Amino acid sequence: MPDVYSTDLQGYYTYPLQLVLAATLNAEVSGGIQIQQGYDFEVWQIQFISTGIFSIIWGTTNVNFMSGFVRAANILGTGIFPHPLPYKPVFPRGSTIAVRVRNDAAPANTVDLAFEGRFIKS
Repeated sequence: MPDVYSTDLQGYYTYPLQLVLAATLNAEVSGGIQIQQGYDFEVWQIQFISTGIFSIIWGTTNVNFMSGFVRAANILGTGIFPHPLPYKPVFPRGSTIAVRVRNDAAPANTVDLAFEGRFIKS
């Protein structure tokens, strides 16, 4: 089991990501978060706020953690309704959290995601 790094980073960290979806039903956009080089990152939960309805697929650049799009409200949390992940995936230092979102409504949609977790030593 890796040790939590807690000297100057206190272990806890949030990686933000903002994606803007076009005003088209089923429009998709992809983004990614580069993990810092110094430590691995264990994801505890993903929180979101958006201006509309959307679905998400996320994982690594090589592997999605789900077989297809899932409505965000079913698997992501919000500030007042957190949704901790049952399995805490660990992204190695220097790797990328890959995200793809799909607009499930016709108006334009801005999606703000927060990947919350902790830095760990491997």
